This record gives sequence, C-alpha cells and structure tokens, in this order.
Amino acid sequence: MLHLLFSTQLFAQWIEVEKNEFKQAILQSEKQMIEKSTYAYQTNYFFYELPTDQAPKLTYKGFIHCEQGKNFEIKQFDQLIVQNSQLNVTVDSIMKYVIIKDQDSLLYTRKTDFSYEDFMKSNCKVHRKKTNDGTSYLLEFPQNAKYRSAEISFDKKGLVSRYELMAGQEVIDDTGEKEKNIQPKMEIRYSHYEFGPATWMKNKKVVADIIEEREGLCYLSKAYSGYTLVDLRIKKEQ
Repeated sequence: MLHLLFSTQLFAQWIEVEKNEFKQAILQSEKQMIEKSTYAYQTNYFFYELPTDQAPKLTYKGFIHCEQGKNFEIKQFDQLIVQNSQLNVTVDSIMKYVIIKDQDSLLYTRKTDFSYEDFMKSNCKVHRKKTNDGTSYLLEFPQNAKYRSAEISFDKKGLVSRYELMAGQEVIDDTGEKEKNIQPKMEIRYSHYEFGPATWMKNKKVVADIIEEREGLCYLSKAYSGYTLVDLRIKKEQ
C-alpha cells in the first residue's frame, strides 16, 4: 500500500520523455566544466532509512575542486581525495589510512559524482518535470531492479542541483539494538558552483601536502605520520 501511494504521488506531475533527452541535459551540464578549467562546487549528502522519512539518518558535507583540469581535491564522507598528473591519494580519517594509486583518468572526464552511463544502459523509463527552479528528470527502474528510482534536478543554468537515489528493495538493518527493515534513500544537493578560483576554498591540499617522494619512493608527510601508508600503484616493468 505504501509503495502504491508513494508511486501515485511520485508521478503525478511528470511526463514521460526519451532517455536521450536526459543524457543531453547531463552533457550540457558537464560542458560548463570544460577540460583544463578551474571549477568547484559543494556537496551535501543525506541518507534516509525509508522513502517517506523527512529527517535523514546521516548527513555529510563535501566538495569537488579542480584546478586547471590537472589537480583535484575531493571531500566525500570521511575521505579526502587529492590527485595530480601522476598520483591519486585517498586519506581515510576514520581508519587512519593513506592509500596511493596511479592517477584516476575518470576524474578528467566525469564532472559529476555519479555515473549517468549506467542509467543509460538500464531498462528504465524517464520522466521530466519543469519547475520555477529548473528541470528535473525521474528515472523509474523495473520492479526487481537494485534501485527503484533516481531523480536528477538541474537549476536554471543547467547545472546539477540535486541527485536522489532510492533502493529497490527493503533490507535488514542490524546495526542497532533491534533488527529492522529499511529501504534506503540517498540525496545529494549541489551548491556554490564557481568557475575560476573558488573563493570559499580554504586550506587547499595537494598531493605534496600528504605524500613526499624521494628516489622513486613515497613517504607520508609529517602531518600524516600517524597514518598507515598503502601503496596500490601498478608496478611498471623495468
């Protein structure tokens, strides 16, 4: 009954459109963050136990900052990711790990923190709704799919302003004193887009602030001496 009621409310204001229209909206948003440019935006994450919950169970603040298309700094959950042309470095402040890998080429091509390509490959229906704030697209997945729906909103400038992903099935949450059924929903809100130097970015970090390279080897900087270094780089044959 809850599913039927929620679905009726969900699609009351939407009209069905072709998937390619949604794809073009994403591409137009990403074009504004052109290659080799400097841009930044803030992210706020909200995690809910049920689709109808008003108050989130968990919240996180983050950001993405790209400098001249070369250096990246990303704050996501309890992790900080920095990257230059050679190294990708992840700092886990909870587990006290610093993980180094070869640079991730996806950061240079993907301008959002979700993969719309996966949506395009799925057997989903796409719905569109126009509001005073912009345009939203709602993707409805088949009944037994991993996800029930995804909603992506764009502001009047065509930039992504909100992303919501809802689980398709209930799962058992046994992290508390009693087990309970939940149907998780994640929401990300995007704001404070800036093109050029970000005025709100304070204490920017680069790879050299975390990793020191000497004679081809990597060492933790003094500020991260209490962390464990994990090197996952692919070794090149001599």
